[in-house]
Amino acid sequence: MWISSASVSWACAPPYGACSSVFNEDYISGGSSSGSAVSVAAGLSSFSIANEAAGSGRVPAGFNNVVGIKPTPGIISNACVSGGGCVKTIETVSVFVLTAEDGMDVMRVIAGYDPDYPFSKPEADDVPLGIKAPPPRFRFGIPTGDVLHFFGDKDAERLFGEAVARLTEMGGEAVPVDFVPFEETQRILYDGPWISERALSLDKTLAEYGDAIHPVTRSILENSGQYSALDTFRAIHRIAELKCATRPVWDDIAVLLVPTSPTIYRKTEILEDPVALNARLGIYTNFVNLMGLCGVAVPNGFRADDLPSGVTFLGPGLSEATVAGIAAAFHRQTGLGLGMHLNASPGYEAAAPLPANHREIAVVGAQLSNMPLNHELTERGGVFRQSAKTASEYRLYTLDGTTPAKPGMQRDPEFAGPGIELEIWSLPLEGFADFVERIPQPLGIGKIEMADGSRVSGFLCESAGLAGASEITEYGGWRGFMARLNHSAGAGSPSGTEQ
Repeated sequence: MWISSASVSWACAPPYGACSSVFNEDYISGGSSSGSAVSVAAGLSSFSIANEAAGSGRVPAGFNNVVGIKPTPGIISNACVSGGGCVKTIETVSVFVLTAEDGMDVMRVIAGYDPDYPFSKPEADDVPLGIKAPPPRFRFGIPTGDVLHFFGDKDAERLFGEAVARLTEMGGEAVPVDFVPFEETQRILYDGPWISERALSLDKTLAEYGDAIHPVTRSILENSGQYSALDTFRAIHRIAELKCATRPVWDDIAVLLVPTSPTIYRKTEILEDPVALNARLGIYTNFVNLMGLCGVAVPNGFRADDLPSGVTFLGPGLSEATVAGIAAAFHRQTGLGLGMHLNASPGYEAAAPLPANHREIAVVGAQLSNMPLNHELTERGGVFRQSAKTASEYRLYTLDGTTPAKPGMQRDPEFAGPGIELEIWSLPLEGFADFVERIPQPLGIGKIEMADGSRVSGFLCESAGLAGASEITEYGGWRGFMARLNHSAGAGSPSGTEQ
């Protein structure tokens, strides 16, 4: 069921009543397409679509604990949108879903070149729209300096800090990014001549039904005529300069991580000062379409007042597969329930096709990426495929009495635990045989059942080798155990640890 809603909940004055966050009736739901997000969060539809130029396909996702896929402008035709959109040069259809995987499935259906729509991009037919598994190590940008605003919202600030830490645990390296060019671009959207493009699409409506339009909206549209052609070209040139200035950023990072919004407001607060507070809510979204970027907004956690908060992963135009892959992995890592009802995640994770003449192997200890023995895989031509988790009946131990310490995993059919985090790699046949041959007792290779029901060959431990071993299942995996060990000891990264 497709739902496209124009309930302007930021202004709280749509014709059919204002939407609220599904978690609290007193709070706004997020933007001019927030009805679409609410429908997914409340379980009324499996997915919905939105039309956005400034963030209404992302902010509602953050306020309702759902995912918002905002594609590169031009890869989905806006011909399906009533009136073709108000800001045709930059607007795009976005998708609200419960998971990024679902969103990319929808994208593959609705994306593509439309020869009858003048702002459709011919390259839309060639954009990869799968879920590209994140590499073991990647760099991600974060805004730094005075432009990282939360407007006094300590909960939002804390949750963004937790997002940075979580992404680092996933193998990311945080890179400070000068956010000033992005901030300047976002101001141009509403403080510049692009507002005239909205008026161009709505002139007839304004003339015929001006009295029915909300006074704030009407005043903005009526003032759009103050901009001259000179102002328009000056803004176009400035945005081109800002895009040029930020281009090297994308050579250094895989994604840019930003808060989906700096805070959230009550409906009463928005009604008292709609223009200023709406401007605040768009500081991390308004620049994205003007710069031709793509983004995926995902849930990040819940505030102390039980309202959801989200983050958005941004990338250069046409990089949807990379951005969605990292965003999807991050979302799974949060362990959050989905939507209003906090339903369990389906737990799937897409991986690239297995290379020819390769075999998969699941590793749980020092062969993990960024661990001391990861070179045993890479030197044999190993290729990272995905992070995964075992089924619930697996226990993990640290094999006491060995130097250095070694983890051992064993299946216990009577046990129901959290599952053990691991990584799946692939090795060429020759490398796989050599790798397995060198595994020391009491470790060996057997079939491991994953949380999604699939089975992969990987490390298991003989029962005899667990005598005197300490169970560390509660840490969820070897990384979790080592992180706690290092934290307790005040040490840095583990060294000398072997599988």
